[in-house]
Amino acid sequence: MKKYILLLLILVSQRIIANPTISGPTGLVTMPSAEILKYKEYNLGFDYSFNLDDSKNSKNYYKMNVGALENTEFGFVGGSEPDEGVFLNFKWSLSSNSGRFPLLMAVGFEKLTSEEQSDFYIVTSKKIRADLGVHGGFKALFSNDIDISLMTGIDYSYNDQLIILGDITSRQNNKYYINTGILFKIFKITTIDNLYLKTSITNILRNQDEDSFLNIGFCYTNVL
Repeated sequence: MKKYILLLLILVSQRIIANPTISGPTGLVTMPSAEILKYKEYNLGFDYSFNLDDSKNSKNYYKMNVGALENTEFGFVGGSEPDEGVFLNFKWSLSSNSGRFPLLMAVGFEKLTSEEQSDFYIVTSKKIRADLGVHGGFKALFSNDIDISLMTGIDYSYNDQLIILGDITSRQNNKYYINTGILFKIFKITTIDNLYLKTSITNILRNQDEDSFLNIGFCYTNVL
């Protein structure tokens, strides 16, 4: 019986990381994780970001990712932000994904077609136990100069319906932001049990005098 419970917790915690971040790739709130979609898996999501400091500058995002090849994830993100159009995302796993709680590693690009916002990242993810995962890596943002910054995060499965996420990331000029969020499974029906309500706050401490955003949306994961 204990083995079945443990297996269930593992499956739940792995499913969580298959949800898209605000900027697109699978991961936490804003940080990509080393988890990638398996072949023919896909996820999609939508977020409306309420600007808590200037309501006129609220934003919306839509995104989709697919496991197009073995160990490879492709996706795109669009909406009112990014304002340059629809951007492509790419992530490639460097891990064999063997063992009970393997150390995962991946490399990827966000917003590949952007002239000012594209970035390259390397990230590792590790399950400490079935319901708790930690993540770390660095990101190089390609703008006028190349800005290199660290990123770290955590995910915790409170139960089979509620997941708590948090990460610390940087956008540019080494300005770091604390972000936190939750995922709540909307239905328990087997055919649609991969549909989640997403709520998060980015830059929760209003660091560097930058605006904070309350993000509300949904995400869905399934197999083609």
